[in-house]
Amino acid sequence: MLLLTLFVGAVYVYDLWSRDILASSLFVRRLILTPGLLTVYYLDFFSVNPPAQLGHSFLSSIFPYPYDLRPAFLIGREYFNAPSMSANANLFADAYSNFREWGVLAFSVLLGGLLAFVDGYSRRLTTPVVVVTGLALPAFALTNSALFTSLLTHGLLFSVLLTYLYAASERDRNQSL
Repeated sequence: MLLLTLFVGAVYVYDLWSRDILASSLFVRRLILTPGLLTVYYLDFFSVNPPAQLGHSFLSSIFPYPYDLRPAFLIGREYFNAPSMSANANLFADAYSNFREWGVLAFSVLLGGLLAFVDGYSRRLTTPVVVVTGLALPAFALTNSALFTSLLTHGLLFSVLLTYLYAASERDRNQSL
């Protein structure tokens, strides 16, 4: 919390010095305030309305979807009066919108399993920074989108595969020496 407070203070000082609000708009509003607010909106809406149960995605043949808009657009309509606004939130807001508390738990376990897998193969690398670099951008997508969207659309699963193949090739290279 102290580091976050210092960071926000530094951004504020920079904005005063530069006489602009670009830094606070990017780093405070976009990275901290907006995701937090949208998460609260998802929790508020889906705590009193039926969960989506991934009926808007690959499970649509199993679970009927009870709404006329996908969750991000539904939140845009309900809280911003803008049905064309895609109010994307983070993986936990999406998990809650789909299966409430059980969704948050299940999606956390899925992500934890994936991260444990990555941790397992990256520990044996002589240069684990390659894995960190390879996963940084796709993992950042989790702050503004769903787990399955980050895995399949934003490249997280592909990055895990690429870094795993890199780790396997380094291991084979080291064994042949």
